[in-house]
Amino acid sequence: METSIINALLEWGMAGLFIAYMVYSKFRDDQRNQELQDKFLKSLETIQQKTDANEEKLRGRYDAVIAQYQDDKTTFRVDVAGQIAEAIRKIEGMPFDSLAIQIEAVALNQRNSQLSLEKIIELFNQIQEQKKLERLAKTMADK
Repeated sequence: METSIINALLEWGMAGLFIAYMVYSKFRDDQRNQELQDKFLKSLETIQQKTDANEEKLRGRYDAVIAQYQDDKTTFRVDVAGQIAEAIRKIEGMPFDSLAIQIEAVALNQRNSQLSLEKIIELFNQIQEQKKLERLAKTMADK
């Protein structure tokens, strides 16, 4: 069969040789395109794996920040409740002439509570930044 195709192409002269060249060129171009497509798909897989790894790292950091925030919030509530209970006990058991001293103690407790609130606000800001990073990672993953 190959000899009959070759004989037919030779009978056609230059047109036959041109057709043979075109078939060969098409075959070679198809091979190159397939190789390029395979390389491109491998690149996409690599990028996807890197994106997944980055997303997992980001989730881990986000989960750690949330856990720390929850722990701090619980500790803060327990501390404030203890300070309030202690202040109430002191107020109930003291004479009224030492009320000025107790007012200062309450002011110190209030200052400590304010510092704790500032720490919580800072943690909340960190959480918001993590959320922004997560949205950015998601946007990049979608592209």
